[in-house]
Amino acid sequence: MNATSQTLTRFLVLLLGATTLSAQNVIEEDGRILVEPYPIEEKWLNEWPEAEEEAFWDRANEIIRKHAQPGNYGNKHFENEKGSYPNAFLSFLAGHRDNAIRFLEAEDTQAGAWHQHTEGIDFYAAFTLKGQMRKYYFFSPWLDEDYRARMKRGAEAWTRTDPRTTPHPVFQRYNPNLQGWTPERFGNRQVDGRRTDNLYAMSTTATYLMAEETGNTETRETYRDHINRYVWSLFNIGMGEWDSATYHGHTFAAYLNLYDFAKDEQIKGVAKAALDQMATMMALKYYRGGMVRPTKRDNSFHNKPMGGDLPMFAWIYFGGHPDGADHFERDVVHAMTSAYRPPRAVMALARKDFEKPVEILSTKINYQNWEQDADDSHRPRHFETLYIAPTYMLGSLTPRGPEGDIGPFNLVVENSERGVDYFVAATSSRDNLPRLGIDGGVQMAQYRNLVLWLREGEQGDAFVFQVPESAERETVDGIHFFRFENTWAALRPIHLGDFEVKTPTGRAERALPNVLGLHAPKTPGPYYGFALEVGDPSSHGDYATFKQRVRNDSALDLSELDNGRATLRGADGSFLTLGFPEDGGMAHVNRNGQVRDFDDPAEWALMRTVSGPEILDLGWKEGRLTVNAGGYRFTSEMNREGETSFSEVAE
Repeated sequence: MNATSQTLTRFLVLLLGATTLSAQNVIEEDGRILVEPYPIEEKWLNEWPEAEEEAFWDRANEIIRKHAQPGNYGNKHFENEKGSYPNAFLSFLAGHRDNAIRFLEAEDTQAGAWHQHTEGIDFYAAFTLKGQMRKYYFFSPWLDEDYRARMKRGAEAWTRTDPRTTPHPVFQRYNPNLQGWTPERFGNRQVDGRRTDNLYAMSTTATYLMAEETGNTETRETYRDHINRYVWSLFNIGMGEWDSATYHGHTFAAYLNLYDFAKDEQIKGVAKAALDQMATMMALKYYRGGMVRPTKRDNSFHNKPMGGDLPMFAWIYFGGHPDGADHFERDVVHAMTSAYRPPRAVMALARKDFEKPVEILSTKINYQNWEQDADDSHRPRHFETLYIAPTYMLGSLTPRGPEGDIGPFNLVVENSERGVDYFVAATSSRDNLPRLGIDGGVQMAQYRNLVLWLREGEQGDAFVFQVPESAERETVDGIHFFRFENTWAALRPIHLGDFEVKTPTGRAERALPNVLGLHAPKTPGPYYGFALEVGDPSSHGDYATFKQRVRNDSALDLSELDNGRATLRGADGSFLTLGFPEDGGMAHVNRNGQVRDFDDPAEWALMRTVSGPEILDLGWKEGRLTVNAGGYRFTSEMNREGETSFSEVAE
């Protein structure tokens, strides 16, 4: 056994159940970097095979080699540590230890102003707090003893009372007339008070950890309840910032801090429950280095391989794309220095290691669910359909009204060279490609491989589609056929004119190479939109057969379109009906004879498998997550008091 293998074996012994916990360490032997994480008991670890651990460190080392720099990490103005601290952490792992520690211990830009009351240490900005926790705990053996003591004194002063309700000594008045996120605007508290999921996670977990570290019991218990309440919501009503292509990793990294560094047994279990749930959501949407929609707080330019922070973060755990290390999503350094690994069933879910096809129905809560009592939340806002076939994933949202920062639909198909290709649709454009958001007057429904999307005729002026340049396109009998590498799509326009091909402009030209925009203007009529049917070799054999069956056996019934209703019958005989509601509520959706009642709590499960093997289940306010994939069955439970239980067995 060579030195590298011995090092890896020692790490695995620690990870998989050593009886004696050792200190954290960073080891480099034979050019291979490994991390022994902050000590953690075996009962909190998800067991991983040795091959998975080796592959994880292969990916980590590739990222370190490509992105670690000996200096020039950035600066410490306000929340800029969101980039500069991870840059320094990665540099430390690469061996530039003196430079990294020198930067981490350097004075904060606002040390003598905003942070006088906390020994000059920044405990205000949420993004800074995320890095401060890993600096204080994981990197403590390499910090100067006086500096670490100074951090602790500052934390003791900071958490002596609840920093979220304690006035800031410099900025004590909220000024709604100012813009931005600095204490000049939000200065009536001693911690960043913004209440997005990711920022709230960073500030809440950090406050708990520092209150626990410094013995400020009252603050610790207040934040224990905040954390219990939040993680309870993940298991019972969902996340407001759900499946965010931009922010999911930020929330995940904050809970990695809590998982790694909390001393309390109960809170350690809650942190693990949060990570297992968020890892499951990440794994479900991840596909070969891409990400299937719907998504909340997305970006119009994420529809590409390794596009968006979520797939870039997910890659460190799941792999699945040959060029993943070309992208450094800074939160991955938290994963590299953490003991946490996703359950084996969740790993299989990410790699789609189960019998296909599978259809999953999910619900999504209001973004601002924190404005209501999580223990008595009203109901879901949107309803998601996700279909997983052997060569593609198809996802859409049946919405409860318009919303600006949601990606409501895409088709993600396998591609042997790029990992994935994307087919995207929207009712407005940005830089000649589909724009983010659910516009007004929109209704959408999906049944397995069938999608209907309608918009009221008096609103908007076109549909916009993104397709890869490499996709073959042809129009037969008024049906637009798209031939991807191993997946095929048939689009039937509804009161749409001829497609105009446009190339991306502006930011899209740089961010999304090798794609085209297809613009289809509306034509006169009460409603306009499209019907989509998707197939692959498992369902149709080959492309010629797919075209023939769509032309001969599929049908689009628009006889009731004046009343806002359309029906698409697929080549296999199944059908989907979408209708506009008369009262302005949820759409009428008939899925092959089953009419959805969106007011029925039986429809409100956060995730439920409705066809194919039962790979996922998480009921509305049931608090029990089940993942069944790759020959493993994982279960996790969480209640409002913070009691948790976990199990993973081979099946």
